[in-house]
Amino acid sequence: MHITGSFGVKPESTYVPTATQVPLSNNHVQSTPLFKLDLYVYEMAARILFYMVHWLRSLKEFQMISVKDQIASLLRCWHELFVLTLCEYKFDVPWINLIHSANRSNGLGLNTDGIDIKNLYLMQDIYNRIQQMNLDCVEYFHLKLLLLCRWIDPNMNNNNNMNGHTLFGDHLIALETHVRRTYPLQLQRFEQLKSLLTNLRAVSSPEIQNVFFKNVLGYCSIELILRNLYETIT
Repeated sequence: MHITGSFGVKPESTYVPTATQVPLSNNHVQSTPLFKLDLYVYEMAARILFYMVHWLRSLKEFQMISVKDQIASLLRCWHELFVLTLCEYKFDVPWINLIHSANRSNGLGLNTDGIDIKNLYLMQDIYNRIQQMNLDCVEYFHLKLLLLCRWIDPNMNNNNNMNGHTLFGDHLIALETHVRRTYPLQLQRFEQLKSLLTNLRAVSSPEIQNVFFKNVLGYCSIELILRNLYETIT
């Protein structure tokens, strides 16, 4: 997929192609052709990867370490950043369709590529919680940095002795300060944001690949895609 040539940097508030939208109701089972659902999900996933990597490449702090170490950190937490970026750009994820598709495959005894229905529900729950909290851009920024800082090796070769533990503490304090000042009446908001970090860590990297990239990558690994994308975007 020629991601860098196909998608611009400017995010879209809600990206849902009209041709693939599915009206949802409590008593209606979606009958959208799977190929349309797959095309939408794959294009959505490609856009998220582009936005995510482009954001990382724009971080001045992150550029202090070598590209090799930058990529190593990204590969350790890309799936967590993926879910958070999915929420940030407010993509309309067809969770019900995805769950129904996986259930239908299970019922027919077909190969579901290892998709665990429980993990789909977990991702949907995290997505819904974040949307209900209506996070602002500052909260998203610090949460993504907190996810990334956990994987910055203190022994990495960098020019400014950047330490992941120190950065984690700094961004956690900055997030708390922002929340206390911006949402003084939401006394539990900071604790809820910290719990989201814990929830995001429960998301499985193989499950993200199975749900959003199956049948697209073939024998190519998501790690190779991320490496090439990271080295291509400037």
